[in-house]
Amino acid sequence: MSVAPRLIAVVLAAGRGVRAGGDKLRQEKDGRTLISHALAPVLESGVFTHIAGVCAGAPEVFEGVSSGLDCVLEMPPGGPFSASVAAALRHAEALDADAVALVLADMPMVRADTYRALGSAWTPDAIAVVPVHDGRDGNPLLAGRAAYGLRDRLTGDRGLRPLIDDHPALVRLPVTDR
Repeated sequence: MSVAPRLIAVVLAAGRGVRAGGDKLRQEKDGRTLISHALAPVLESGVFTHIAGVCAGAPEVFEGVSSGLDCVLEMPPGGPFSASVAAALRHAEALDADAVALVLADMPMVRADTYRALGSAWTPDAIAVVPVHDGRDGNPLLAGRAAYGLRDRLTGDRGLRPLIDDHPALVRLPVTDR
C-alpha cells in the first residue's frame, strides 16, 4: 500500500513587495488583498496537508486570511527573499514534509489546477517541480526534501533557482497557467 505524499505550502510574504509595487499584504485587487487572492487557489487545490505563512514582524499582518493558515512564521523585517525561502524550507523539514510549495504572496493569479499539477508531478526523487509556461520557468516552485539542505547556501534576493537550475532531478512541468 502506498502512502500519499505529505505536501505543504508556505506563503512567502516577508518581503518589501517590490514586484507588487508596495506592501503586498495591504494592496488590493478586485476588493481583496493580493495575499487573499494568492491563498485562495492554494486552499482550493486540496493538495496541501498544512499551509503556513512567512511574514516580517507581527503575525497580525495575516489578519483576514489567517483562517486559511495553520501557522505564521515570523522573521525580522528587512531580510532578503532568501531568508523567507530558508524559513519555509526549515519549516517543511521540521514537519517532515515530503515537499513544500513556495507560494509568492504577490503572485495572486496562480490557478488551483497548477497546484494540483505540481502535486501530481512531484516524485520522491525530484529536487523540485517548477511550472513552465511558453518555455519560461515560473512560480510557485514545489521543493522536495533534497532541496531542504540547500537553505544554508541561499543568499540575497534569490530563491532556490540558482542552486537547482541545472540539477538532473529538477522536474520542469509545462502548464497553461501564465
